[in-house]
Amino acid sequence: MPIAVIALAVSMFAIGTTEFVVVGLIPDLSGSFGVSISTAGLLVTCYALGIAIGGPFLTAVAARAERKKLLVSLMALFVVGNVLAGLAPNFGLLLVFRLLTSFTHAVFLSSSIALGITLVDDKHRACAIAAIFGGLTIALVIGVPLGTFLGNAFSWRVPFFAVAGLGALALAADVLLLPATAPPPAVALGEQLRTLARPRLVVALVTILLGFGGQILAYTYVAPFLEKISGFPQSSLSVLLFVFGVAAAIGNFAAGPLADRWPVVSAAAGLSILALVLLAMTFAGRTEVGAVVVIVLWGATGFGLGPVLQNLATRAAPEIAHITGSLAASAFNLGIAGGSVFGGVVVSTLGVGSVTWIGAAIVAVSALLAIGTVLKDRGTPEEAGEPAELTESVA
Repeated sequence: MPIAVIALAVSMFAIGTTEFVVVGLIPDLSGSFGVSISTAGLLVTCYALGIAIGGPFLTAVAARAERKKLLVSLMALFVVGNVLAGLAPNFGLLLVFRLLTSFTHAVFLSSSIALGITLVDDKHRACAIAAIFGGLTIALVIGVPLGTFLGNAFSWRVPFFAVAGLGALALAADVLLLPATAPPPAVALGEQLRTLARPRLVVALVTILLGFGGQILAYTYVAPFLEKISGFPQSSLSVLLFVFGVAAAIGNFAAGPLADRWPVVSAAAGLSILALVLLAMTFAGRTEVGAVVVIVLWGATGFGLGPVLQNLATRAAPEIAHITGSLAASAFNLGIAGGSVFGGVVVSTLGVGSVTWIGAAIVAVSALLAIGTVLKDRGTPEEAGEPAELTESVA
């Protein structure tokens, strides 16, 4: 794997820690600011909305920028945003600073994927995507549990300052290791809009939205679920999130080769398994042993789907990967935003114990869409793992 791809993964590690560390801090943030658990969950929602809404617009604005300069500038802004979040005097300003930081995330993810897949041959695109996504999943292994530990031991502010330090290290790696490249070719607005009409891309984006939305509905409230339903003390949460993250990292790196070989089948199989795992958490998660077993399976399948689903969208229009990458990031994060908001409604009305079976139902719908795509592709080059043709009709 090119060393520049590793540098991008280091940056995504910092970014992933910022996005998900709040999940382990929700109980502390709720108490510190005197807001409900569901209100504290808005810190996940607003970040995801910033990526989903700001991503396509900001990516289009920055489309002609030289990639290295763009990515370095974004990481510098990321560092500043996390410092401001750590200094936030009230919940409202923390929401604002999270939103501003999310804008850097939106463009960085799509631009890093667009750059990363140009550094490898076509047969290893999903592996490059998996390596970049690996930074996000390793954040679940190390960043989120460590952030949860620091937040519980000291203050919720400490993890934000720690992430700013991680961002500074990632910034240095980007400056030293990323290659300077020519700006990408201009893509007419009409071509971008026609891309949106491709049925394969539309189905891929809806599959991403529902698949990730369903699991994030449950994941946003995994800390209170483990405390109130499984019976774990708060001091155990960082260990459990570490276990989840290790499983997620293994699943992520195992998924890359599978997505290269069977791009659609691996998505359908992974989503089907995830729906069953979330359903199992509803029942097995009522005991400590059962919860640990399901947490491992959930991490491996749920976050292993990241590169699989990203690859699914990228393959739909590989000639404009920076656009499809941004659209996929928007779909992921609309799912995250919608899932966290709906999860808050579920927690407020039905209780935290209901988030897993409702999440499972949503993921099951996503799995059915992927299965439908598998059936449609039977006997085609896409089923065999061949890239979509650049001349694919938009009709």
